[in-house]
Amino acid sequence: MKKFRSLTIWTVVLNFFILIGAGHGLASIGLIEVWGIFNKFEFNAEYFSFSLTSSYEDSFGPVAILSLTGQIFLLLPLFLKKDSAIIWTRFAGLVFLWAGFYYLTHNIFNNSDSGLSQLSFYTGIPFLMVSIRLAYKTVRRDKAKTSIDLKNDRKSGPVANEKLKSSTIRHT
Repeated sequence: MKKFRSLTIWTVVLNFFILIGAGHGLASIGLIEVWGIFNKFEFNAEYFSFSLTSSYEDSFGPVAILSLTGQIFLLLPLFLKKDSAIIWTRFAGLVFLWAGFYYLTHNIFNNSDSGLSQLSFYTGIPFLMVSIRLAYKTVRRDKAKTSIDLKNDRKSGPVANEKLKSSTIRHT
């Protein structure tokens, strides 16, 4: 579990520090998220759009919401005990983070944003690498656990299952 904890924390931290070109400077996605929390995500409707044809600057609000949601979902498994809940919340968090990253960099081949999408993409490569590794290890662990459960079921076999059934039947 320690490997998952460190990979999860690294994924959240690296997503938090993806750079965006804002105004005449640079900021991280995390700063936009914090700003959004304090302003209750009351973005000006003129500069807030979920459209994939919107400009780079108009994607900051949706990216902040998607990233914050993904980070919360990704941190929840650190406090959960049930394996299936951990796996599903971890994947939901990764999907939200990947959607936010895609939405931020969807204009990467469009020359109208002066390379700002490319900047965000290049600073997000470490996040992509760590998040893909987290997804891979989660799937691999889930498959290994499932195969162990199946092997244990095969070892117990029908004879053990019959013994279990006969011991639970009450004789009156």
